[in-house]
Amino acid sequence: MFGGTIIYMKLDVSKKVLDKARRSAKKYFPIETYGYLLGRVRNGKGYITDIYIPKDISEHCDTDGVDVPKHWATEVDEYCKLNLLAILGDIHSHPYTAKEISCKNSRDISASPSEEDYEDPGMGGIQGIIVVLENKNGSLSTRVKLYGPQVQLQIKIK
Repeated sequence: MFGGTIIYMKLDVSKKVLDKARRSAKKYFPIETYGYLLGRVRNGKGYITDIYIPKDISEHCDTDGVDVPKHWATEVDEYCKLNLLAILGDIHSHPYTAKEISCKNSRDISASPSEEDYEDPGMGGIQGIIVVLENKNGSLSTRVKLYGPQVQLQIKIK
């Protein structure tokens, strides 16, 4: 075991926000979807009270990822100013078709950030992953997991 302090952040998340994110992930299935998690931080506690989902997702997302265009940042900044909110993080989906599920090891289907997510941690805020699973009968199920801010390290090996 190593010494040190583990920092915890308390976070309240509106069920409406997660429900809207899940609906968006199902709507755009089988492509990935994306949204900004919005809210406030007071006295060291985060409150996610809203989500901004860009209107042109299908133009910038596909089955392998999200290519976040610059105009999304401008749009969400304007939305935040109008609603007195701050961007606390982002959320995106990892969709799996029934065919993909039948070919994968169940451990490969998780709500954990992918290797690409770690390589491009976005704004360094809270990161949400929505796993969307297509069942054999064609219905979709989802699960969501949120992760704390990532810190990118520049490592020099000597």
